[in-house]
Amino acid sequence: MQGTEAHYELGVDVTRTIYAPVNRIHRVSLEQMAILEPALVETLAQRCMEVVKEGYDRTVAAGVPPDVPAILYAATCVSKLRCSSAM
Repeated sequence: MQGTEAHYELGVDVTRTIYAPVNRIHRVSLEQMAILEPALVETLAQRCMEVVKEGYDRTVAAGVPPDVPAILYAATCVSKLRCSSAM
């Protein structure tokens, strides 16, 4: 990562605008982000797919033809690998 402190502050301003309301912003090193990113992605993505799968199962159980929610379910998947592992 490169840039001046002014560049960092610009990034903070953009972040606060896009993701408002933002209470705190944490500065982490590239190495720390490399540690955090896989853990967050795997933990959150897996849970999100479990919720989507539960919704799919409930719509089919309620009588909606399986093909209809499957289209919606497939649209939420990041890859076919994630879909097959979640189903």
